[in-house]
Amino acid sequence: MAMQQESSQCRRNPLRRRIHEVIFEADTHAGKVFDAILLLAITLTVITVMLDSVEEIGQRYSSTLHIIEWTLTLLFTVEYALRLWSVRHPWHYAKSFFGVIDLLAIIPTYLSLIFVGSQSLMVIRLSACSGFSVFLKWRATSVR
Repeated sequence: MAMQQESSQCRRNPLRRRIHEVIFEADTHAGKVFDAILLLAITLTVITVMLDSVEEIGQRYSSTLHIIEWTLTLLFTVEYALRLWSVRHPWHYAKSFFGVIDLLAIIPTYLSLIFVGSQSLMVIRLSACSGFSVFLKWRATSVR
């Protein structure tokens, strides 16, 4: 009964089904574009962290780097929310390996609002988690 409800729920919501296809199906054109954009965002995150870690650059461009960091964090937050929304069992995804990695990739920047001075360490963890997550997802889809 519950499976029928979920199945009919997905059929009634073509947007949810389409978003799932784009996010989770790397073999479609839209999925490849999504993955490329995600990889670009992760690369920008790593570059931002690297630039911010150079004292002279970090001080001079602090505002710009902060804006880039928060823009990317919001992008990753929307991506995570869409992943949860588009799957049949959001709690199962949230508890999965990739769900935990995705969450760990966005939480550090939000925690930096509470724990002042921890921002640099948190952003490095965000970059590592995001990069690791994309690498594993890419590897999993390229093996098929």
